[in-house]
Amino acid sequence: MIDWSRKTKYKAVFEYYKGLIALRKNHPAFRMPSTKMIQANLKFIDTGDAGVIAYQIANNANGDKWKNILVVLNGNASAKIIKLPAGKWTMVVDENTINLKGIKAVGSNDLAIAGTAACVLFAE
Repeated sequence: MIDWSRKTKYKAVFEYYKGLIALRKNHPAFRMPSTKMIQANLKFIDTGDAGVIAYQIANNANGDKWKNILVVLNGNASAKIIKLPAGKWTMVVDENTINLKGIKAVGSNDLAIAGTAACVLFAE
């Protein structure tokens, strides 16, 4: 049985997941159809921390309008700082918000990511 009252209680989580689904639907880079395409466009980034996974999807993968996409996942309980690849990055996902038009420009080479959080950035 589905307890629909939980949707109201956890509305922020519901909206966050809804935003992640919209991100995937609106950006074909997250739906690459072949291993060959993934191997050609996805590159893992060494973060220097086993608890932080980062990867870049490049080359307007699968016809995406964003040239480069950076996904960072912090599995640590505490915030971490990682070095960003060169480029002018715009954050679209942080630990609380998803805004496909951009949350903020990231002007430095370092990115602070909250504990147990995800970030998605793009560069055109």
